[in-house]
Amino acid sequence: MDHRLMNEVPDVILRSGDGQEYKAHKYLLSLASPVFSTMFTLPQGSESPSSPSNRDGLPVVDMLGDNGKVLQRLLEMCNPTYLHEEKPVKTLDEWKEVFAMAQKFEMKGVGYYLRRNPGWFAEKEPLRVVSLAVQSKNAAIARKAASSCLAVPFKDWKVFPEMESITGGDLQGLHNYYIKCGESAAAIVKTCDERLCHCVGFHCVECAASNRSFSHWDTAAVGCTEYDVELEDQEHSGAIRLWWWQYAEGLCRALEEKPKEKR
Repeated sequence: MDHRLMNEVPDVILRSGDGQEYKAHKYLLSLASPVFSTMFTLPQGSESPSSPSNRDGLPVVDMLGDNGKVLQRLLEMCNPTYLHEEKPVKTLDEWKEVFAMAQKFEMKGVGYYLRRNPGWFAEKEPLRVVSLAVQSKNAAIARKAASSCLAVPFKDWKVFPEMESITGGDLQGLHNYYIKCGESAAAIVKTCDERLCHCVGFHCVECAASNRSFSHWDTAAVGCTEYDVELEDQEHSGAIRLWWWQYAEGLCRALEEKPKEKR
């Protein structure tokens, strides 16, 4: 950008629908938005400095229907010196409002930046972020948020504002993903390996003929002479087996209900 083309001081005032006024540069707004670019090229009326359409000698543009705080954040993002690390978007609702205003004024640069970043809220509000990502066709953010949904038990999923904006097929797909991840997590426990078995004081050898996992290690239950269980503590072998089976079964159920823990 050639800063010689831009005035060093603001040359326009934007007035929000709630009466907040913000000084800005026409040049920056024109670069960021074709809507503003067109607006500033239209013939302007000859208003006197004392006119309500002027303030401090600057023309005032009324932004009817636009919230002042959202407008301020949008103007900050149009500034080349804006650093999101210093002024982060703090809530998902704020993100939605700024993103909607950026779309309204066709600010592609701001929209692109925001479209990449609803993932900031994926862990806190994963269901809402999934919906927003689906709406904006952002597959990467949708995957990240869907993974965070695994930390919320399905029975605790609640109705959220963005639900009306996605299809039943999208919700069904998310639910299927949740179920499959739960089953996969539980399957890891069900197919416990030799090292895990040693941790509880016994060694199991998988039955090659039936390809059964540890959950069927009781030879009487499977009726297989090839399945061998060598216990290091014969005196407490029954208690060990029962404890391990109950623990593993409970762990499998917990993983199916909640495949992932929150960080």
